[in-house]
Amino acid sequence: MNLNWQALPGTPDRVFGEDKDMRHPAEKALRIGQPIQLYPMFENALRHHLGESIPAHLERISELWAGFSRVAADNPHAWLRNAVSAETIRTISPNNRPVSFPYPKLMNSNNNVDQGAALILCSEERARALGIPREKWVYPWAGTDAHDHYYVSNRDTFYGSPAIRIAGRRVLELTGLTPADLDLVDVYSCFPVAVQVAAREIGLDTSRPLTITGGLTFAGGPLNNYVMHSIARGVELAREQPGARCLITANGGYLTKHAFGVYSSEPPARPFQHQDVQAEVDATPARDVALTHTGTATVESYTVMYGADAPSIAHVVCQLSDGRRTWANCTDPDVMLAMTNEEFCGRSVRLADNIATF
Repeated sequence: MNLNWQALPGTPDRVFGEDKDMRHPAEKALRIGQPIQLYPMFENALRHHLGESIPAHLERISELWAGFSRVAADNPHAWLRNAVSAETIRTISPNNRPVSFPYPKLMNSNNNVDQGAALILCSEERARALGIPREKWVYPWAGTDAHDHYYVSNRDTFYGSPAIRIAGRRVLELTGLTPADLDLVDVYSCFPVAVQVAAREIGLDTSRPLTITGGLTFAGGPLNNYVMHSIARGVELAREQPGARCLITANGGYLTKHAFGVYSSEPPARPFQHQDVQAEVDATPARDVALTHTGTATVESYTVMYGADAPSIAHVVCQLSDGRRTWANCTDPDVMLAMTNEEFCGRSVRLADNIATF
């Protein structure tokens, strides 16, 4: 189908948000900037922070993802509706190639989909005038949004998100809810670490379902349109479960931009509320960055990127003795293999010309 899209002349009457560069020069210099490079580094940092072994960690996150797959199997709008086992998700195979350690293909967002969603937002008065039955009404109760420090290099840790913690908890405060009060939850799920960080920061129990769609791997990840799908699915379920309270989260960039909304078929106690918490997030700690460093450092996190047949390069993020952060790459085949079997977070590394030597 040829839709014959054409750019219109002139400038927009209104622009939402900011078009911000989210890559620090230190990251650009080493060609680091794809989600498949950075989210695995968040994942490995979280594993190290929790003190898990590589096998135990892989088993745990594959079980988390298998739960998402089971939800997708019951979602009539999901792209992949065959439930996939945790063992299949974590096991390398011809259909589940390694992408970037520790993630195989089935732990990545699936944007190879053809999906669409739509929402209609109107007043109660307009809904009545249009003859929309009351049982189809779903109310947005409250919303918040905030972004973490735009450059990953400047963030205090690789395993947390002050923006999720502050904005996610604030939306619950605005609605008078606790995590235990939520009947339906959809946490943005481009990669397993995004779900884990959000759950830890908001206080969500990871033993409960944290998706209503099946997530971006199984329900489908149509880029920035995914959250329209999760809200639309939330509306369907809120209609089926009158009075249920639903939290939906959104994430953009590299765990960078976050938004939160609470919805229910029941009207809120107070009119819709939105609160700007960005100043609180901006006040959280940030790190300085060294564009290059010669000498020793401590590995904060890493990932191993795969080519068609074998590891191709390892990206390593390090902390210096003065607290600054710096980056390096490694292409030693033996080291890259070891990185997938042994814990390298916390190790000492020698840096020179942005090359890591162990």
